[in-house]
Amino acid sequence: SSDLDKGEFTLPWGVAIRDDGCIAVADHANSRIQVFDHRGSFLHFLTDDEVESVHLPTGIAFDLDHHLVTFDDETHKIKVLDSEGRLIRCMNTETKLGTKVEGISVDNEGHIIVTDSSNERVLVFHHSGHLCLEFGADGKNKLGWPSSAVFHQGRFIVSDTFNHCLKVYNRHGVYLQQIGRSGREPGQFIKPRGLAVDSGGNILVCDSGNCRIRSEEHTSELQSPMY
Repeated sequence: SSDLDKGEFTLPWGVAIRDDGCIAVADHANSRIQVFDHRGSFLHFLTDDEVESVHLPTGIAFDLDHHLVTFDDETHKIKVLDSEGRLIRCMNTETKLGTKVEGISVDNEGHIIVTDSSNERVLVFHHSGHLCLEFGADGKNKLGWPSSAVFHQGRFIVSDTFNHCLKVYNRHGVYLQQIGRSGREPGQFIKPRGLAVDSGGNILVCDSGNCRIRSEEHTSELQSPMY
């Protein structure tokens, strides 16, 4: 890739931040991962042309060993990569994933949280690939295309994209509550997607249809939008 490609994306899908501030971006349509330092300065590419390890990456996260975990949208596999992009392993999960996995996150115990979007469920794996928990696909409060899920303060928070809200579950995957509804007013969403937890413990929500980022405190009170 030329210098002109650095920091340029085509359909960026997922972003992850390491403990030291290093940032990795899944540059989906370019079949590569771009890595930046904590100031946002470009460091290097992880591309399929060089290491043949990842194609059309979507969700992305750093695990507790600072390895990258991502979903390969071409092979439909969860892959673990080292800091240079070399394939460490493919997760041999007992559960067949759907055709589209939009989000991946890692909790503070190293569990890998996967939003199996096309199957409308959230899957939680041990880092070995063993399925620990599955929830969201059944019942009157079933998910409609979950895009992202994070575990925070003993709860799973899921962006329920096609139902235009967030849904909250306890650590056992039992539904607790809905946050927000469809709309453009405060406390409302249009197709929320990416989620992240900031250093203050607030949940940041990509309110994609409203073209804004919203911040939600753990009290479930929606805060002012961030632009």
